[in-house]
Amino acid sequence: MLLCRSLFISLVTTFFVCVALISVLTGCSDSSSLAKPYYHHVIATAIRLQDSYPVSTAYPGRIEAPQRFDLGFDAQGKITEVFVDAGDDIHQGQLLARLDSGLLAAQRLSVLAQEQEKNAQLKLIGIELRRQVELRQQGFAVEQTMDQLLAKQSIYQAGLDQVVATLASVDQQLEKTVMRAPFNGRIANRFVDPGQVVHLAAPVLRILKGGSVVLQVGVPVRSARQLHVGKQYRVNFEGHIFDAPILSLGSAVSPATQTVIVKLLLPDSAAGQQVYDGQIARLILDEVRHRQGFWVPTDTMTGSVRGTWNISVLQAIHETTAEQQRLYKIVRRKVNVLYAAGENSYVEGDFGSDELLLAAGVHRLAPGQRVVLGAASEASLDSLMGH
Repeated sequence: MLLCRSLFISLVTTFFVCVALISVLTGCSDSSSLAKPYYHHVIATAIRLQDSYPVSTAYPGRIEAPQRFDLGFDAQGKITEVFVDAGDDIHQGQLLARLDSGLLAAQRLSVLAQEQEKNAQLKLIGIELRRQVELRQQGFAVEQTMDQLLAKQSIYQAGLDQVVATLASVDQQLEKTVMRAPFNGRIANRFVDPGQVVHLAAPVLRILKGGSVVLQVGVPVRSARQLHVGKQYRVNFEGHIFDAPILSLGSAVSPATQTVIVKLLLPDSAAGQQVYDGQIARLILDEVRHRQGFWVPTDTMTGSVRGTWNISVLQAIHETTAEQQRLYKIVRRKVNVLYAAGENSYVEGDFGSDELLLAAGVHRLAPGQRVVLGAASEASLDSLMGH
């Protein structure tokens, strides 16, 4: 009995000794871990302040033909034929469309018959006058007869003149039933089809004069002040960039858009592409805006409340790791985005002269966390300082 009790006490003592040894070993391990804490290696770049930044802005505009005409007939009637369609090239004098001229043609035939009648009457009067002249020479003529014949001749001549004037009027009206191209160009639109009745001067075809075209763009007053007539500027047309001179600058601001109208001269074939009336092209203006700030990669910014933005910076602290690496603390800074261009944004904000921009891993790190610079950061910083 006494032996069993001694054995039990020995086993309990051995158990507590083992527990104590495990605790000591664990404590040693924790001390070792605390002696060498782990810090994330991050990539950072220097914040380089600038006094200004370039801005490239594309202002959309509409391409227009410098001369465009809506052609209509100088008479009303039913259209019998239209010989062209939208997109067709035309040359000066080409027949484009025709009105029904049946009544005018019949009227012309009637007037021609009257002309023949008057000519026959004048011919007969002429024969009678020649006979009276011969009789006068023989002493048989009567003066009264001569006077009557001369009066009839004047009446018939006046009638003939009136018929000729009527014929000219009918021919003019017939000419109004035919539409011809006033110049070389291209058909932009066709508004009617054969069989339709059109009124006087109603538009039938829209014609664009061949040659150059004009890009009309509305530009803000601030940008318009930097433009000059005759100087060439970049134009983006269907992804192609080419230079075009300014023809004119507007002298007034549009009340609807608060912009100044700028007109640029474009060739009718720009960058190998056919230019059509009504297409959209863009005037590209490069400006320099004076505002202190710096460029940051757009993906380094994080959203904040009420549409504001933050970036993470590294603030140097006066501590080092066991490997003699300098420690940095992550700090959030609010920024105001002034301009975004592709993958980069130009921002303004308050920063310390020794702070660095956290360039990667923004969403995996937290403010207040201590980190060290990675090899890539040190190399980029060395190059910047050397530059």
